Amino acid sequence: MSVVLSLSNQMKSVSALVVGDVMLDRYVFGEASRISPEAPVVILEAGETENRPGGAAGVAKFLSALGADVTLAGVVGCDEPGDSLVRLLTDANIDCRFVTPDPDRKTTLKERFLGGHPQRQPCQMLRVDHETRSPLPDSLAETILERILSTAESCDVILLVDYAKGVCTEFLVQELIGVGRRNGIPVLVDPGRDVPLNRYRGAWLLKPNRTEASEMAGQKIMSAKQALEAAAPIMSACDIENLVITLDSDGSVLATREGIQQHLPTQARQVADITGAGDMFLAALGLAVGNRIELFDALLIANCAAGVEVEMIGSAAISPQELQDSLARCSPCEVSKLIRREALAGLRDNCRRAGKRIVFTNGCFDLLHSGHVRCLEEARMMGDVLVVGLNSDPGITRLKGNNRPIIPQDDRIRMLSALSCVSFVVLFGEDTPCPLLKLLQPDVLVKGGTYSTDEVVGRDIVEHYGGRVEVVSITPGISTSALISRILDREMSHVAADNH
Repeated sequence: MSVVLSLSNQMKSVSALVVGDVMLDRYVFGEASRISPEAPVVILEAGETENRPGGAAGVAKFLSALGADVTLAGVVGCDEPGDSLVRLLTDANIDCRFVTPDPDRKTTLKERFLGGHPQRQPCQMLRVDHETRSPLPDSLAETILERILSTAESCDVILLVDYAKGVCTEFLVQELIGVGRRNGIPVLVDPGRDVPLNRYRGAWLLKPNRTEASEMAGQKIMSAKQALEAAAPIMSACDIENLVITLDSDGSVLATREGIQQHLPTQARQVADITGAGDMFLAALGLAVGNRIELFDALLIANCAAGVEVEMIGSAAISPQELQDSLARCSPCEVSKLIRREALAGLRDNCRRAGKRIVFTNGCFDLLHSGHVRCLEEARMMGDVLVVGLNSDPGITRLKGNNRPIIPQDDRIRMLSALSCVSFVVLFGEDTPCPLLKLLQPDVLVKGGTYSTDEVVGRDIVEHYGGRVEVVSITPGISTSALISRILDREMSHVAADNH
């Protein structure tokens, strides 16, 4: 079982406050098999109509379905869609005390018309929106804040969902971010399009999609690499602690204030409908963060949840079991745990604040074998976070000769990332890991072999600041050099046999 799946099994119900633009998603299903004689358009023979919560209401519904205790705050009109939405939310055990009716606004209603031939999956033909987009009056925003303040100060996580429909005013967003900062509550923000970035300054986490991040960065983001390059300017522009950019088919990227940058590729899915995927991602991320799961692991959980969502028609909630099943299918080798050396000091400080022990070991890990795995598993048991220093290709060639490495560094990173005991992998090109040890300052330095602790490179650095050195035993008869020799011996014996 992967570390993330194990963590998700331990997740408890959290108290979550969701604030933002609530809306009603209405789906009209029918059969589309004729063209109108009046105009070149398809005729939809309407059948079943279904209402579902959308926007911030959809996030609340998703969170509740995953087991969270959810309170929702937003604004609806005094109309039929508003009444229908509140009934749906109440039936889903969501606390709607702070969903406020306003006679001067329409409830945001998105009507989607889906059609297809019988026995075929329906597809969306048309969407009709009914909405009010003007910002809330200051007096109403202040009233909402007053009503939700005590709930905000005592919850586990706050999610702000801005669809640019007027509820997430700068006043309300900034006040809630302030509540989070004062009380140590993470505030996750899903930003609106064409909204000034300054509205979200100071947020614990900002989660724009590709289009929103491109607008924030002032340049098109076409790849994960470009997303990571754009992350630092976005974060520094408005004092964001953590940034997650969702990149549809390219997965998502994570950047932190301490300089950690990681890319999580997506896994292949049979996509039926992308509606609600971003809201599901935010809901699952909020649930994991509310459980204080490490942010990168929380990101993997969110990614899997969104993957299940896109396999369904429309905005549909998933159960904890469906999330568990998705995580069980999630291949760990799809996740790169590579961390830049510039981020090691930030990782060190984060672990110190959280009371977590860092373990460090290093090696070439060329032709990864059971001896390596045993050493890494033993190292992980000595602490909470295992960082593996990996010799770069040029470094190995310089140390071991022109015929090494056998496995290039990108593949070695991928194999190490697939091991649940490994938390991070950092490349180094020097002959020794001493520069990394000075940056990371691990609590424990582990080396596999027949060395004494006095012979371990870097011992003086680690012991100087109070760390310790441990030597773990090697597996007899198993080494990369021995494996290479056996392969060559067998090759030579085959050649000799062929010559006879």
